Amino acid sequence: MSSTGAAPQSNLKGFLLSLTAAVMWGMLPVALKEVLSGMDATTIVWYRFLIAGVVLWVWLAATCVSVNNHKMVFASRLGQPLRKLFFLLLQP
Repeated sequence: MSSTGAAPQSNLKGFLLSLTAAVMWGMLPVALKEVLSGMDATTIVWYRFLIAGVVLWVWLAATCVSVNNHKMVFASRLGQPLRKLFFLLLQP
């Protein structure tokens, strides 16, 4: 048993999720270099948030999180692109 009291399975799951995030973060500049030649940055940001929101929604649905939590997550994911949109619209 670990010092935090967590089961070894949850430690492995956390490690694998962290490793996945690090690999994806490391691949981001390489992918952006190719994608920026065909799209503008704002479009890429919208697609990234859309894909992240869908993946998060599916993940939460698969792990049987309650409906109230889905609404809260959806509202928080929707707020980020809207904030960016308002920022872009209010620029001089």
